[in-house]
Amino acid sequence: MTAIDDPLGLAPDAPLFAAWLRMSIDVRNGHTRFFSIPGHKQRPGLTGPIVHGDLPLYAGLDTLGGLDALRRAEARAARLWGVDWCRFSVGGSTHANQAAALAIGAPGDTVIVSRTLHRSMLSGLILAGLRPVWVYPDLDPRHGLPLGVPAAAVRAALAANPGAKAVLVGDPSYVGTTGDVAWLAAAAHAAGVPLIVDGAWAAHFGFHPDYPRHALALGADALVLSAHKTLPAMGQAALLLARTTRDGGLLDPSRLERGFESGHTTSPSGAILASTDAARAVLAGHGTRLLGDLLRLRAVATEKLRAVAGLEILTGDHVDRPSSSSGCPAPARSGPGSISACAQPVSPSRWPTATLWCRC
Repeated sequence: MTAIDDPLGLAPDAPLFAAWLRMSIDVRNGHTRFFSIPGHKQRPGLTGPIVHGDLPLYAGLDTLGGLDALRRAEARAARLWGVDWCRFSVGGSTHANQAAALAIGAPGDTVIVSRTLHRSMLSGLILAGLRPVWVYPDLDPRHGLPLGVPAAAVRAALAANPGAKAVLVGDPSYVGTTGDVAWLAAAAHAAGVPLIVDGAWAAHFGFHPDYPRHALALGADALVLSAHKTLPAMGQAALLLARTTRDGGLLDPSRLERGFESGHTTSPSGAILASTDAARAVLAGHGTRLLGDLLRLRAVATEKLRAVAGLEILTGDHVDRPSSSSGCPAPARSGPGSISACAQPVSPSRWPTATLWCRC
């Protein structure tokens, strides 16, 4: 194995990625031929180099029965995010969202749902036969962009629907705004139900002090992440993470497993799964440094954009810092995504994922 194969030296901490590297090198050197799935023969003479690295999981990177490398990789991810259950998906956050929907209730059950959730969760509600009660985010008064779902709206919906089984929100939103996940979790837990968060665009949250904490650290019971959106994983790579009843949570691990497997392919791509393992290792070992680099690049880009006529850079209250009208003292750190440590509720409208702008 060379530095070209593993430039950051991730393999010792990434069992599935390590298996992919070993198998890739063996195939490249002519030491291995596949006699499992006929299509995975590594024949570039037929379709060109696109097949390089296309290694199956079963009877490829892992055994048909034990899946030891995959289970060890998923366990590492669970530990990194501080929970007891994790599965890697090759169907993107779409599959992970639908798996969560299938795990939280029976057909006809009611769930409290943010109206701005991704269509994958909405189709998951249909697949699971769940009845949504919609809650709506606040809107930015100037630009009309959706902000966070207010905790008061969630409390009111739960009070009006005492049989609800869960609360489902997307955070951050698809325009980069975030809500107050801690207060949403408190509202859900006060009613005895779990909070499920679609955080597809927030796989990097929680790994640098100047970014928001991830939803699980703020009290959410399950979190969906797209490893290919803000981490260096292959397309369709995603994670579903949860704190289950085994660890004092509200979600049944057996239901999560059944929900996940019901929509999971029986021929998962070993390359996609291995890339998720590698991306997790990058985040664990190098995330703080790389995210710090990203913040510096953001600052440079922001200053350059300020000079472009017709662009308005969204900064100030609700953007780079909590609102000064929240009753909280100024945060100890300033910068994108900084969060006040006070115990009072802060503004639900922060913009930590990127600098946003509009043409005026």
